[in-house]
Amino acid sequence: MVSRVPCTHKPYDHDNQDDRRRAVAGAIASNRAEGLEPDAESLADLEEYVVGAIDLADVRTRAAARYFGQEATCSASPDFN
Repeated sequence: MVSRVPCTHKPYDHDNQDDRRRAVAGAIASNRAEGLEPDAESLADLEEYVVGAIDLADVRTRAAARYFGQEATCSASPDFN
């Protein structure tokens, strides 16, 4: 029989700035581990998300505007997830 270790992972809270900062730092570290470096605009958008100035939908919309040539005020492409 396999013994199970209890999960000590704290649930992510979108409303908590420390949680947002940890999530963003983890995502950036994961990208860097894969050899990818986020551009300055993406890092600035993520920092705005961390401090609560924008939400994730805004981050996605801005990224879509940069990469797909759409207006920054539009919704992200349905293919952009």
